[in-house]
Amino acid sequence: MSQNAAPVPPEKLARRTRILTPFFAAVFAAVGVALTGFGLASPPMLAAGITEILLSVLLVVAVFVASPVVRGVALAVAGAGAATAAVLAVTTLPNDLGIAATLLLGIFAMLGLTWFILHSSARAAHPLRA
Repeated sequence: MSQNAAPVPPEKLARRTRILTPFFAAVFAAVGVALTGFGLASPPMLAAGITEILLSVLLVVAVFVASPVVRGVALAVAGAGAATAAVLAVTTLPNDLGIAATLLLGIFAMLGLTWFILHSSARAAHPLRA
């Protein structure tokens, strides 16, 4: 067992979160831009890309603004983006719904992971309000 088994103090974790969040947001925004580029040929990817860009903006807002409302708005944005992608996948892709289901599994996983990171980062950045 390591000598440094003590947990990180909440203040230090909050500071680290505020420092690293802009870098993670930039990565998520780049993924959103790439998905939007792919989305020019596939409407579900366009919906996922726009949603990912919105979530990357909300990630920064959630870390620097201590409000649970931001986390709720992010959950609503992720849900609306996933629902839009689902409707577009079922209605615009070819007759094979297996392709739509496979595409949606990836989109749902990506948006869910982004929302989870946003939620966890917001809680870590504001330890007294979590």
